[in-house]
Amino acid sequence: MARVTSADRFPASAHPDERSRLVPREAISILPLYRDRRVRAIVHPLWKTGVLAIAAVSLLCFAITATPYPAVHHVRRNPAFLVDAKNGAVASENEVCSDLGVRILKLGGNAVDAAVAATFCIGVVNLFSSGIGGGGFMTVRVPPSSNNPSSDVWSIDFRETAPAHANTTMYVGAPEYALFGGLAIGVPGEVRGLAEMHARWGSLPWAQLVQPSVELASGWRVGKELARRLPYFADLIFKDPAWTAIFAPDGKILGEGETVRRTNYSRTLAAIAANGADAFYKGEIADAIVHAVQSTGGIMTHKDLEAYAVNVAPALVGTYRGRKVYTPHAPTSGPVLMHMLNLLERYDLSGEGRTVLNTHRLVEVMKFGFAARTKICDPAFTDDTARIDEISTKTFGKLISANVTDDTTHTPDYYNPVYDVPIDHGTSHISVVDKNGMAVAITSTVNLVFGSQVMDPVTGVLFNDEMDDFSTPGTANAFGLWPSPYNYPEPNKRPLSSTSPTIIEHADGSFYLALGGSGGSKIFPAVLQVLLGIDEWGLDASEAVEWGRLHDQLYPSIVEADSILPQDAIDGLRERGHNVTVADVDRVAAVVQVVMKAGDKIYGKKMKTSGLLSIACLALRSVAYDYVVVGGGAGGLTVASRLSEDPAVSVLVIEAGLNVEDLPEVFIPGLIGSGQSFTTLNWRYPTVPQANLNSRQININAGKALGGSTAINGMIFPRAEKEQYDVWGSLNDDSAWTWDRLLPYFKKSELSTPPNAFQVENGVRFDEHVHGFDGRVHVGFPNFFFNQSRLWVQTAERLGFPASPDLANGSPHAVGVAPNSLNAMNNTRCSAVCAYFTPFASRPNFTVITNATVSRLLWNSSTKNTLAHASGVEYITNNGSTFNVSANKEVIVSAGTIGSPKVLELSGVGNSTILKAAGVQQKVDLPTVGENLAVQITYITGLTKDLLNMNATFASEQLALWFSNRTGLFSAAPRSLGIAAPSDVFSQEQLSSLVAEGRRTLQSFAIAFSNGNADLAKGIAKQLDAAFNLYERNKELPLEMNLEPGYSGPTPLSARPNRTFTTINAVLYAPLSRGRTHINSSSPFAFPAVNPGYYSHPMDIAAHVGGVRLARRMLTAPPLGETFLGEFEPGANKTSDAQIEAWLRANATSDNHETGTCAMMPRALGGVVDTSLLVYGTSNVRVVDASIIPFPISAHIVSDYYFP
Repeated sequence: MARVTSADRFPASAHPDERSRLVPREAISILPLYRDRRVRAIVHPLWKTGVLAIAAVSLLCFAITATPYPAVHHVRRNPAFLVDAKNGAVASENEVCSDLGVRILKLGGNAVDAAVAATFCIGVVNLFSSGIGGGGFMTVRVPPSSNNPSSDVWSIDFRETAPAHANTTMYVGAPEYALFGGLAIGVPGEVRGLAEMHARWGSLPWAQLVQPSVELASGWRVGKELARRLPYFADLIFKDPAWTAIFAPDGKILGEGETVRRTNYSRTLAAIAANGADAFYKGEIADAIVHAVQSTGGIMTHKDLEAYAVNVAPALVGTYRGRKVYTPHAPTSGPVLMHMLNLLERYDLSGEGRTVLNTHRLVEVMKFGFAARTKICDPAFTDDTARIDEISTKTFGKLISANVTDDTTHTPDYYNPVYDVPIDHGTSHISVVDKNGMAVAITSTVNLVFGSQVMDPVTGVLFNDEMDDFSTPGTANAFGLWPSPYNYPEPNKRPLSSTSPTIIEHADGSFYLALGGSGGSKIFPAVLQVLLGIDEWGLDASEAVEWGRLHDQLYPSIVEADSILPQDAIDGLRERGHNVTVADVDRVAAVVQVVMKAGDKIYGKKMKTSGLLSIACLALRSVAYDYVVVGGGAGGLTVASRLSEDPAVSVLVIEAGLNVEDLPEVFIPGLIGSGQSFTTLNWRYPTVPQANLNSRQININAGKALGGSTAINGMIFPRAEKEQYDVWGSLNDDSAWTWDRLLPYFKKSELSTPPNAFQVENGVRFDEHVHGFDGRVHVGFPNFFFNQSRLWVQTAERLGFPASPDLANGSPHAVGVAPNSLNAMNNTRCSAVCAYFTPFASRPNFTVITNATVSRLLWNSSTKNTLAHASGVEYITNNGSTFNVSANKEVIVSAGTIGSPKVLELSGVGNSTILKAAGVQQKVDLPTVGENLAVQITYITGLTKDLLNMNATFASEQLALWFSNRTGLFSAAPRSLGIAAPSDVFSQEQLSSLVAEGRRTLQSFAIAFSNGNADLAKGIAKQLDAAFNLYERNKELPLEMNLEPGYSGPTPLSARPNRTFTTINAVLYAPLSRGRTHINSSSPFAFPAVNPGYYSHPMDIAAHVGGVRLARRMLTAPPLGETFLGEFEPGANKTSDAQIEAWLRANATSDNHETGTCAMMPRALGGVVDTSLLVYGTSNVRVVDASIIPFPISAHIVSDYYFP
């Protein structure tokens, strides 16, 4: 489970407007377009790719009792998972693999067994960072025994080696060959390394440890980190059949949650499980590997594979403040870590604290450390091993310490480097400790993301590009540094590494902690600072990892300082001559994982990198909150944020999706609908076949992410006709739910930015009396307008549409530019996360768990009350672990119009017949749950900006323009709107006839829509009657007409003419048809049966046909008509109502904005909740989302349920 906090976006102390920091233009085409802080430190394309290899970490505990501070994070940047465990802990970068390690411990395995199993697992699910095609280093602690009174600590070097045909000048003039393709591949060492560790110290059979990964590779669900990377390797995936077969088997790239299969890799692992490491280095697998490498330009041979051997030696040992520090020898950076500890040991850091002076000393020590690092290489390839050996000694430390000056810093040559800083890009670290004190710290890597990008189609092995970690003579590295002669490639040589998997013991020899990390050159400085935080500055493991860090590697000549560091420390560094650059604390940097033992308790902590943190324990102490909110969409986050304003109240939000605020398709307006917006971030609820849509089965979109649909919607933020809101009040005989009473709350939610002169010039109108200026939801207008939009507004006005003074004023029968949920200061989307979570994430009483599916509400069986009382919630994490959380006061269901009735029905609240058929025992008899569903309908199925599709150069220029000044085409998300009244669609004769027929058949349709419930039939009859009253007064606004300066429709790009389009969409805004959604299974992962009943009422199809005719008039009337060259769809040959209707039935699809399934109406009218949103038949369950809206309104509904 994950505690999502402001650490996933920007510091809690920062205002959201800080997102306006600019991204370097050169980064745009290379990286996923994360928010600016993600790419601030990018210097060249390799590093841009490399930072993406840093993955999130999972921590799973094997414990008798466990106390996660479950995903709780407040002021610090990450949640602290302090695990009170007695039988061991496994920390890895993927929760599935951590869980596997835990299971191995539970089966009686030791730390070595768990590390072997977890490492093979990481190579399956996070192949972009490690795998059997790579290598690494490990440190292993064998605890004291009856035969050995003291522990033994060993290091195993299973680093890749250069093939025998390598030479010093092999990349001169062609450095790219060290990055991609066969020539970049070093001889893999991971299988030999794991086998060596197991042979020496493992306890369970080898096959038992590998077999789970064999099974996993045959099919698992794509995780967030893999899903994030795949789209940016699309060219590779579609060009290479081996990649296509795995990642795009059906012609499209797999998304998060979809099943991925590495069948050939599974067979390879099965052979390794059955026959040991030799199966990899000899025989058929070796034949395939050599062929794959050589066919892509590599020089590896069978002899290279057969000759590969690991290096096993007692770990490098030193001391710090009396504790023993164990770390690997060169070519790792373990000696450098030891050197820096030796330099710092002479200072009274604990007594003096983290002063400005000690901060300066830390930076100076770091610089001397990096200088020492340039002298390290593979010891087997130097005649001067004494040079390497002395680095970790106290004597050398004392010699160098005399050069550490307290008053000033120096230029790089002062520290005497020999130049070179290779970077480990795609790295994974695992730390394990078992109940006996055996510990393993293992770091493995394939170097860049997806390594060399060479995958053997026969074995499924993805190979490293570790040759890039060698230096190339005459060629500067990523930071413009000249190469070190100690690190040139030579046959069978191991390249220099930044890794430093470390184990520390107390002075008495007992286990203290194991730690390590990933993150290139930042690894060992980060490890050092975490150690200092724990040992010197009194921080616990969590605080030490989360504390602000510094980084200085000599070149470039800057100190990178986390933004949460005290200003006086930064000023003090600058006064001493340091060139300090303050970097966002939540940029992708080093990932540090710690497993620490204090007494009989084991603690674990990880450093976040924008991914998922999960915890699963053998036993979990009960966790309770005052309020538990099911669903982190607009309704859920708003109510949770408001409740948490009381510091005495604790609030938990459980969200099935992830926090995706950093995805470009989320925060860049012009990228709406692209990327993952309508794939992995979308529930895409399938409907049952729709009788009135030619039995087609379509999808209803709903956001599956923190923020719900506000993360993927069109950001359009108008309001409906005021008299439609008044119907809510009349249905409930409650004036509190009418326009006049609701408007103050609507305004209270807004933080509006009035239009500027440019926006006014382009038609924006703004009435300050209907907007708020002190709320949380940023509301503003775009900085880009299409010429067609301006012409269309003029055309609509000539056709009789009033010019809107403001489309949020409650009288939207008009045409104009709609307000947007947009931060106009930096032109980024403002979702519910931006508005109601990020600014308040530091509250200690406000917790969010993501990637967790609520399976049911729990009920208090001991209550004597006739009303059902919810005691809590059961939820399931994405690794299958089930948890219960208690609610001291209330449970608030905010899972959306389709999700909320599903949760209620899974919990036994609903129609007994439906529940019984699904295998759910009824708790509350409330048969109208899931009924009264109303969904808007349109014929938009795709959205393109033709200018971007037809001109990639123009698209790139426009994207660069957005990053540089937040203008251009990518700043334009919404369309201009024209809200049509009945008089715009029908003649008076048509309207009178339709209304008369509607009134005549009102009762029959009410009964048909009620699913046999007499009370609901009464409620729907009152709704239909209200709708006809509004139709007669020209106040029921049936259609939204909006203009898209591009193509919107059912025809794919490949099948339509290569030309630019202008599309006018007619959206059926206020349907009279009603449907339903109900569970048909007791599984929380099964989709419900959703039946919107589109076009079930004849008024709906009549209005939609009228909308197509109105769109035609708009396209052909001046001045827009002056640009008209012909009709593409439905087609000029479709002239009769019957022909247009047939086209709609064949092509119409959902426009979403679904409402009504937990309708706020009296129970006697078929309601599900009362006007306080309390579910009938319960004492403490409320619903807060669009499902409570009893009567559909003519608007994009998100503005209506941000009730603050």
